[in-house]
Amino acid sequence: MDSDITLMLSTATENGKRHLRLCNTDNTSGYSIIKKKETAQIALDTSYAVYKETTEPITIEKAHIEFPTSFFAQFWILLKRMMLIRSRSHTALKVQLVHHILSGLLVGSIFYKVGQNGSLAISNFFFCLCEIVFFMYTHTMTSVLMFPTEVQIVKREYFNRWYSLKAYYAAVIIRNLPLVVSENEKLYWPLRLLLN
Repeated sequence: MDSDITLMLSTATENGKRHLRLCNTDNTSGYSIIKKKETAQIALDTSYAVYKETTEPITIEKAHIEFPTSFFAQFWILLKRMMLIRSRSHTALKVQLVHHILSGLLVGSIFYKVGQNGSLAISNFFFCLCEIVFFMYTHTMTSVLMFPTEVQIVKREYFNRWYSLKAYYAAVIIRNLPLVVSENEKLYWPLRLLLN
């Protein structure tokens, strides 16, 4: 019974995505929901209503979600917070540094002295393919492995309307860029020395 009521309320409020704003309207309550093109008809189940004879189907219009600050302000605050967290996690930075150096030595030893030999064009192609796959998976996996630890915080902060998901993911992408560039340089030098 409680789950039915929770489902009904969650559906009616679009799982917390609605908020009322005080404005000048013709309604007696003085509140209106911010309008958008689409509307949703939600008929309330009257079996749980206190006054069944007054319970009627209601029309709820899709609300335009607004946040108290602009996208750029949300993005900037999130980026500063993420950079501070990244700078404080020395263990993760050391693990990534060692991983990139060891990977550079391993890939360099596999393709040792292939760079200057013109008859090994297919080996050069495989080297380029290996590097592309390495870059894609290494830098993607960092975000993928960190997301489960952040998901509860992100859900709580998003539903409290502290920031939008667009600002969060933009900050995540920009947060990773300096590390991607610096780690790629650490991988490049062992490979350059081994490949000639």
